[in-house]
Amino acid sequence: MRVSLYLKLLPLYIGLAALVASPFYLSYRHTQDVQAAAHTAQVQLNKKTAPSIISGIPVRIVLPDVSIDLPVVKGHYINAEQGWYVSPVNANFAINTYPINNSHGTTLIYGHALVYVFGRTYNLKPGDKALVYTNNGHIFEYIFKSDVIVNPTDTQIFANLDSQKPVLKLMTCDGAWSQNRRFMTFELVKAA
Repeated sequence: MRVSLYLKLLPLYIGLAALVASPFYLSYRHTQDVQAAAHTAQVQLNKKTAPSIISGIPVRIVLPDVSIDLPVVKGHYINAEQGWYVSPVNANFAINTYPINNSHGTTLIYGHALVYVFGRTYNLKPGDKALVYTNNGHIFEYIFKSDVIVNPTDTQIFANLDSQKPVLKLMTCDGAWSQNRRFMTFELVKAA
């Protein structure tokens, strides 16, 4: 009698076990996918010889050390709201900054501080990689140098876009109520 009760409840036990295990499995698969994307990019970067100057509009960003792999959409300023459009699930390219390039200038990519967008960037360490894919097939590899937290009214980044070297800056919110902005600076290593 007990065995038949256990057999009747077996599908329920299996379903509960799958429900408990699925977030861990999905997190594992996501990490594996990000690592595979980083490996593929590294192979292409090592294979290709870049022309003297290349550039493009960013369409994807991968930060393998913190398991981030996001599409990048064009971000724009909304005059009526006096603020920037921020996609809830993608990274955003600030179109008034330089396109990704291997020559000069600062490129800004921004996104929400949500775990599925730029929330995991808090775990970045100096030397961690960022890989940026462009709309015309180029890949740029950067390394993380430093970060700084500023007031949202501090628009100094837009005044200093003409850097001598190509620089990638990521921006996300910071603080208990997202009252500040965190800028992360990356330097170009190579491009293909």
